[in-house]
Amino acid sequence: LRDIIDKLEVTCPEEVEERPAKRFKTTGENENDSNEDDGTADNNYSGCDWRGTVSGLKQHIASECLLATIACGEEGCKHTCQRRDMEAHRSSQQGIMRHMELKYEQ
Repeated sequence: LRDIIDKLEVTCPEEVEERPAKRFKTTGENENDSNEDDGTADNNYSGCDWRGTVSGLKQHIASECLLATIACGEEGCKHTCQRRDMEAHRSSQQGIMRHMELKYEQ
C-alpha cells in the first residue's frame, strides 16, 4: 500500500498567498444582481507549480520549493520567510547588521 501511495501524482501545497474562500459580486441597482459567488475565487492564487510523486514531495519542500517557509540558518537569527526571499534577508543592510550583532554578542 505504501508503494502505491508513494507513486501517486501530487502538486506542491505551498502558496504565495492564501486562496480567498469566496469573492462576492456587489449588489448594484439592477434587481437581477445577486450576492453570489462569481467564480473568481482562485484568480489571485499563485502557488508552486511543482508536480511529482508523494515520495518526492518531502524532498521538494525541504530543499527546492521557493515558496516553502524556511529559517535563516544564521546562528541566533530567528527570521523565517519563503525560500525565494531568504537571499534578500541575508544580503539586506538590516539582515547583515543583525547577523553581525548576533555574531559578536556570543
